[in-house]
Amino acid sequence: MYNPTTMLATEFGPLQSPARSITAGPDGNVWFAERSPDGSQSVLGRVTPTGQITEYASTPVPGSIAAMTAGADGKVWFVKDGFGGPAVGRVDPATGTYTTFMTGLNGAFTLFGGIALGGDGNVWFTSYCDGLIGEVTPAGVITEYKGVAPNTQLNAITAGPQIAGSNTLWVTDPTNKSIAKLTLR
Repeated sequence: MYNPTTMLATEFGPLQSPARSITAGPDGNVWFAERSPDGSQSVLGRVTPTGQITEYASTPVPGSIAAMTAGADGKVWFVKDGFGGPAVGRVDPATGTYTTFMTGLNGAFTLFGGIALGGDGNVWFTSYCDGLIGEVTPAGVITEYKGVAPNTQLNAITAGPQIAGSNTLWVTDPTNKSIAKLTLR
């Protein structure tokens, strides 16, 4: 908790390794991923609003979790790179068990930027180096799209407001120093 008067935050820990990704979970807790020092695995964890930490060290995720988001299906979704290959994954908040999905990732050099829940109920992600945007259905079906913008590298992603009845996504394009708006149909 942050106190603006004292300018101090309440910290919870210690953790096994540095936390690299964090998101508000659909279960009312905050979920995070710790990356091992050598980058070979990530440990998923959660912290309650009162500071109780649970780390799922007995089931580490191979590779490095780059970003996380809550899904419309009540799960926590993430993207991971490195060991074990790139994948999109989801965690069941009730058990801490995870599942990864790789079929449908078609980039030449998948290096994930971000992940966000879209207004359509699907989870959307960016593949930074390939300049691709992808969607994942709650069932884990991945579809990637090319040509979002020419000569781009896409990084952060977030859902935006509905415009004229259509859901939008917004992504950062560091290469062109711009922001792109995508309208979902």
